[in-house]
Amino acid sequence: MIKNLYIHDLQIQRKVVERLSDGSFQESWKIIANIKGRVVPASLQVQEFYAAAKDLKNVRYTVFCDVEDIQENDIIFFEEKQMKVVNVREPSHMGHHLEIDCEEII
Repeated sequence: MIKNLYIHDLQIQRKVVERLSDGSFQESWKIIANIKGRVVPASLQVQEFYAAAKDLKNVRYTVFCDVEDIQENDIIFFEEKQMKVVNVREPSHMGHHLEIDCEEII
């Protein structure tokens, strides 16, 4: 079962814009979820896909996790790494799991 492979603790954050009482706006990061998942180096196939598409994104990791509210541009915190979500796929389209392509923020 795939859940047995979820050995990493991950925190998902999303940028939100809040309207302040004076009418101005403030951007901040909000914790969306603390989840279990698995972080692995991106396959050559995934890296070649982005290179062929002439996409400047440097995809380095794929994160596997249960289906969660994760979107492009969210940030995944894993140990000392911060990774920006580039693409979210649900390969089975049956609510089974997500595969998330990420680039490390250096």
